[in-house]
Amino acid sequence: MAVDSTRSSKKRGCLKWGGVAVGALALLLVVVLALTWFQGSRAKAALRAKYPPPGQMVDVGGYKMHLYCLGSGSPTVVLESGAGDFSLAWSLVQPEVAQTTRVCAYDRAGLGWSERGPKPLTVQNTLEELHTLLTEGASKGPTFW
Repeated sequence: MAVDSTRSSKKRGCLKWGGVAVGALALLLVVVLALTWFQGSRAKAALRAKYPPPGQMVDVGGYKMHLYCLGSGSPTVVLESGAGDFSLAWSLVQPEVAQTTRVCAYDRAGLGWSERGPKPLTVQNTLEELHTLLTEGASKGPTFW
């Protein structure tokens, strides 16, 4: 029986130190994630201060989206970026179109200067956000609808 109790106490000792090691690793992971989040937040704030949006930030229901319009006239052309891109993709095209009519580029929720919205990125939600953005952002130009 003395041999069994020695083995049992060794197992308990290994389990104890294993638990301590796992706990220490988990704590280290939490600290690293918190520091990464903090540094990312600081970097985003610095970028926002250094590169403000060229257009206006429009409230679309508790969060803001970026809308940048140039030119005047009718119809208003709305530039839609694809493949996860944002309004800067149109920086060479937009001034050219603005010579003949009003043209607006925008950033979808969570992209470019726009804040992340609470709804999932579906076609229906994107259309609703765009409709609200153009309706609310129209105060600085002709109406869209």
